[in-house]
Amino acid sequence: MLDMAIANEQAPDYRKKFVQNKLTAKFNLISCTLNKRAFL
Repeated sequence: MLDMAIANEQAPDYRKKFVQNKLTAKFNLISCTLNKRAFL
């Protein structure tokens, strides 16, 4: 557990970007679905 915590402290930017990319992908998927519904 401690090793993981240390690794997270050493690479916070990488983790933040990874999480942001996942959230962005999810948001894009939702937007795409809503747009399809609006057009159909």
